[in-house]
Amino acid sequence: MNWTPTISSFLILGIAIWMFRKLIITRLTNAVGHEYDEKIENLRAELRKSEEEFRGTLNEKTAQIEAIRSGALSGVVNRQTRLYEKQLDAVEKLWGAVVSHAHCKGVAGWMSVIKFEEAAKEAARNEEFREIFRTMEQNLKLPETAFQDASMSRIYISKLAWAYYSAYSAIIMNAVIRLQALKNGIDKDFTDKERLRGLIKEALPSVGDKIDEFDTGAYYYFLETIEDMILRECEKTLKGEEADQESMEKAAAIIKKASELKNSITKEGAEMRS
Repeated sequence: MNWTPTISSFLILGIAIWMFRKLIITRLTNAVGHEYDEKIENLRAELRKSEEEFRGTLNEKTAQIEAIRSGALSGVVNRQTRLYEKQLDAVEKLWGAVVSHAHCKGVAGWMSVIKFEEAAKEAARNEEFREIFRTMEQNLKLPETAFQDASMSRIYISKLAWAYYSAYSAIIMNAVIRLQALKNGIDKDFTDKERLRGLIKEALPSVGDKIDEFDTGAYYYFLETIEDMILRECEKTLKGEEADQESMEKAAAIIKKASELKNSITKEGAEMRS
């Protein structure tokens, strides 16, 4: 039996199958590769699109944030500008109130050299002596508007500035009350000496207990010192300097004593008018 044709046929068939298999693999590889390339390209295109959209959104958000930031900064600047204008106006009003006390300060100067108790006894029995004080009162101009302006400015100045102004006003009012008593021939000192003395000690701790040796009329000589202290506090306000804890506590103590003295003066004043 001749196997040659059969072997040849199998050989040819094997070669054909191998070639066909190779062709299929090549085509499949090419097809898969092409499809993969398309998917990769589509994916890249989508990524580029997403990146562009993200950049667009990011730029938009950045612009919004910048607008908010600019608006906020502008608002801060405007608020700070308005606050400074208010503080400047408040300082002017407070110092204007101090200056407007000039007539009253002059009265305090006169009263500082008068021995009040002896003068009060003489005024009670001597009409001509009382006339001297009536003449003084005619030249006295109480700065009522200035008091109101100073009170309205309180919110924009330092607490210590207001505290010193309160002590300053208390010394002035002590002299005015005494003048009123002498003018009316009232042989009584309506001054709350203890409260006034305590207020001055709190405002001027450097005077210490030495102040106990003087009559309250002599407190006139502290006025210029307190004026300088008010000015320093006004300067701190305009410079934007924050008060420390010690200053806040000191201011609170002075204001408390000033308030107690004011209530006492109001009570004594009502008694004097009755």
